Amino acid sequence: MDIRKKINARKVVLAYIYEHCFFSAMQKNLIVQPSKVAEAGDQISSDTPAENSFFDAEFLKQVASKKQQQEHIDEYVQAQVTEYLINQSPEEDAGYLMKYGFDQWQLEEIDTDYVFKVTSAISRYEEELIEKVNQNTQTFQYEQMDIMDQVCLLQGYLEVKVMDTPPAVVINEMVELAKRYSDDGAPKLVNGLLNAILIDKK
Repeated sequence: MDIRKKINARKVVLAYIYEHCFFSAMQKNLIVQPSKVAEAGDQISSDTPAENSFFDAEFLKQVASKKQQQEHIDEYVQAQVTEYLINQSPEEDAGYLMKYGFDQWQLEEIDTDYVFKVTSAISRYEEELIEKVNQNTQTFQYEQMDIMDQVCLLQGYLEVKVMDTPPAVVINEMVELAKRYSDDGAPKLVNGLLNAILIDKK
């Protein structure tokens, strides 16, 4: 097996799963949308009698109008994200990503079998992984984790499930990805959870 092709394939899958996790978080409103930022201030304004406010009526009217416009934008974005997730096609999307997202490599330099098998397994195993992660954590849930940490966990879990790569090898690779792309605490977190799930079978 060409190790370089596998390394390149892991990077492609990392990018693909990151996009998937990012849009999943958006769909669940876990990523703050623009209209949420001024929500507290808007609430104070709406609860304050006009005569006691240093904002004039025209300004408050403009705020309300802009907030309404932003809510429409949020609804549109939410609809687009939902449509993307529903219509996600691993073969088509991963193929596009390999062709145009990593132009430093030729297609022959990527283990395409790995890419298609792992990305196609997301819908089959993602919820299973989430359940296992939540069973092994006490102070937080999977959805509260940094997106890159979710990506490392999901990619590692999928690789073991569909590629029959030894768990110890996968854990080591995912820890290295966490070291490179996430924060300082991520490698220990990824290592601990993947060991619990893949080695200890908790």
